[in-house]
Amino acid sequence: MDETPSQPGATPGHSWTVWRIAPMILFAVILYFLLMALFLGAFLQYVTLMATGETNEQIARMVRHARHYMDQVLDYLVFRTDLMPFPFGDFPEEPQEATVIVTPPPPAPKPRRRPAAGKTPPPEAGSDI
Repeated sequence: MDETPSQPGATPGHSWTVWRIAPMILFAVILYFLLMALFLGAFLQYVTLMATGETNEQIARMVRHARHYMDQVLDYLVFRTDLMPFPFGDFPEEPQEATVIVTPPPPAPKPRRRPAAGKTPPPEAGSDI
């Protein structure tokens, strides 16, 4: 099976691929703890919402930064980029604010009344009988 290397002019097994395994293991461990922190942030945001009726902006900002950093780590781990994330590369910039629109669920349908035994229901408006 012929694999295409991600570095121009490099062949599989070159020293850059061997050297890359150490930071990949480190970033995989960082990603594991980062994912736990994201779950904790989501849980804290839920508790805050239930307690106060509003979300906490500081928690939302922390989760947004962690998610942006997680994207950088994943891009490095799957060879989408060769730029190492922080602490070996630049610190991630402020992620752009995303506008989230939450729509309420549609109203529940009205329950249909069952006709009394032996009676036929009246025809509904607009139906042909």
